[in-house]
Amino acid sequence: AIGADPDRMRWAVDLARTVQREAGRDAGDVSFGAYVTVGCHPDRDAGRALVRGSVAAFAHFSAMPGSTGAGLDDHDRALVAEVGRRYDSNLHLVNSAAHAQVLPDEFVDRFAVIGDSGTCAKRLRALIDAGLDRLVITGPSFGANREDVRVHHELVTEELLPALRAK
Repeated sequence: AIGADPDRMRWAVDLARTVQREAGRDAGDVSFGAYVTVGCHPDRDAGRALVRGSVAAFAHFSAMPGSTGAGLDDHDRALVAEVGRRYDSNLHLVNSAAHAQVLPDEFVDRFAVIGDSGTCAKRLRALIDAGLDRLVITGPSFGANREDVRVHHELVTEELLPALRAK
C-alpha cells in the first residue's frame, strides 16, 4: 500500500534492503513487488473515477492503527488519516463512498497511475526502476462507469501490458 509515487517506492525498497542487509541476508534472497492501482483511460477524470474507491482503500491502509504513514509528507499523511477516520468498511472499494471523496485529484494522480496507456506505461516503468521486480495491477473499483471500464481493460490488455513487456 505504498502507492505509485516513485520517490516513496524508492524509499520503501531502500528501507527494506537496509533491513535485509542488517539482518545478514543476501540481496538475492528477497524480491520486491507492489500493488499498484491503475486507471488507464485517455480522459484523466474518467481514469480517476474508475479507481477512486481502490485508492481510498489502499490509502486507508496507511492510516490503520500501527501505521505511521512513513514516507508520506505531512499533507498526504493528513489526507490518509482523514480517509481512515471516515472509512466505512461496508463501502470498501466503492468509488462513491464518502471516504473516497476526501481525496483530491492530485493525490489520486500520485497514489495511483492515471492516464492514457503511454502515460501509465511510463509511470509503471518508473516504479520498476525504483526497485520493483513485479507489479500487481489493480483496476476499476465498484460502481465505475461500465463503458469506461471497457476502455480501461482494452487499453491495459492491448497497449499498456505490451508496452511494458517490450522494454
